[in-house]
Amino acid sequence: MPETKFYLLERKDRVGWDEVCQYLIEAQSPAEARKLAAEHPGDEGSATWLTPELATCQQLKPGTKSRVAIRYLVNG
Repeated sequence: MPETKFYLLERKDRVGWDEVCQYLIEAQSPAEARKLAAEHPGDEGSATWLTPELATCQQLKPGTKSRVAIRYLVNG
């Protein structure tokens, strides 16, 4: 079985209430990461996560120093 990797999926459009704006998914491929995100959408719907024009899918590669990988702040 292939090794899994971490993928960061992020929306490109404006995010509304009850919509997912990003995922951190462990999967064997970008296609599998998109599929897993599409299986658990908010009100934005599954197609958002399967469509590269609507959401990015970037593999997170390990670095050589400690870092904050994700920080999501909602400030209001």
